Amino acid sequence: MPKLAEQAVLATEERWGKVGPQYDPSARAEAKLREAIEALQQMAPGLPRDIAQRQIEAALARIRAMGMEQKAGGGK
Repeated sequence: MPKLAEQAVLATEERWGKVGPQYDPSARAEAKLREAIEALQQMAPGLPRDIAQRQIEAALARIRAMGMEQKAGGGK
């Protein structure tokens, strides 16, 4: 499930990366979270929404942590 959640997050980020900054940051974050949850539920039919949300939030934390590690490591 963690890999599917990461795929859903990355796909959502890619879609939203093409959207200009015209959205309010909090509305944008909420929409991205909702889309990622829906994407994960499509990848794993029958997955309850609350579990999907926890998986997406955990994937976001992992992805952000990896980005911070890369920045701290000199972009390795």
